[in-house]
Amino acid sequence: MGEDHAAQITRAWIIAIAREQPVGDLFSGTRLSTRVRYYRSFEFLIIDEFGFDKLERREYPESLTLLYKVVAARNGRGSTAFITNVDFSQWTDYLGDPPLATVRPDWIYKKCDSVLRGHVRVELEATMAVFAMQRALLIPANPSRGRIIRDGEYFVNGQPLHESEFARDPEHQRTTASITELLGGDLSDIATPDVESEADVALQAAKIDAETLNAGGADFFVLY
Repeated sequence: MGEDHAAQITRAWIIAIAREQPVGDLFSGTRLSTRVRYYRSFEFLIIDEFGFDKLERREYPESLTLLYKVVAARNGRGSTAFITNVDFSQWTDYLGDPPLATVRPDWIYKKCDSVLRGHVRVELEATMAVFAMQRALLIPANPSRGRIIRDGEYFVNGQPLHESEFARDPEHQRTTASITELLGGDLSDIATPDVESEADVALQAAKIDAETLNAGGADFFVLY
C-alpha cells in the first residue's frame, strides 16, 4: 500500500505532532481541524504503540481530544489499526472512558515473535478469553525472511530452529524446532499449519473468520 493510501502514527504520536508547532496552536480550532482532516484522508491508518503516551498525556491532556476526533472522523471512511501492549482489561483505565473501552474492534490481530520467543501461548489464551474466541490461527512463520514451518518443525534459512542463530539467544534459547514443544504441548485450540511460502500464507489468510483469533508474524499481518 503506497504512501498516498496509508499513514502510520508512531510512539508518542501526539507529542511528535506537537513538536511541529506550539502546543497551544496545535489544539486551537483551526490547527486541530486541519490535523484531523489530514489523518482522516488515508485509507488505512496505523496508531502504533498505543499506550506508551499515558505519561505524556499528563503534560498534554488535550492530546486525547485529537485521538478521539481522529477516530470519529475516520468512521466509515477507512480502516484504523491500533498496535498495543496494553491488556484489553486495562483499556478503561487507560482511556478514562468505560463505554469507549468496551467497543469491540472489527478485527483483531495478535502479533507475536516470529520464532515464538516470550509468552506466546499465555498471551494467545488471554486474548481469546477476553473476546470469547474458541480457537486461534497462529502463523508465526515469515517466508519472506526464510522462516518457514514444515511438517510441524520450524526452519530458518534451511536450518532447524534449534541449530540456527536463535539457539544462542541470550534470553530465549531455542532448544527445539517442534512447534508443539515451543508452545508448551497440547494445541487443540491453536492451529499452527505448515507454511513454506508466501502463497501458503495467503492461503491461510483467505480462511480467516470472525470466530477465530488470528495471530503470528509480519507476513501474515500484511496479508490479513
